Amino acid sequence: MSAASMYEAARLFEGALEDLERFAVDVQKRVGSAASACDLVSGESEMNEIRDEIDERSRDLAEATAILNGLAERCSNLQAVYADVSVLLSESIGGLDEFDEYDDDFDPSSISPLA
Repeated sequence: MSAASMYEAARLFEGALEDLERFAVDVQKRVGSAASACDLVSGESEMNEIRDEIDERSRDLAEATAILNGLAERCSNLQAVYADVSVLLSESIGGLDEFDEYDDDFDPSSISPLA
């Protein structure tokens, strides 16, 4: 696997993590809105409206959970790809002893976006 492929895998992983963070912030806002709405309710008719809102938000949260699970799976896949790339890169660098520009102590994990 080339260094460009490794860079692309790392870039995709970083993008997935950023998407996950933005989504978590959005979910927190939605939960906060639902909690605020519950605090304002005072009558039976308002309670029914709030129940409907809570049901809708529950569906939104269920959908958000599914998306988060999908992102977690993608992150796991990207971590596996990164590990494979790291091993391949390490093996490739290990086989290039004739080049002085490579440090014998190079550790591919030192360029990890998770380091």
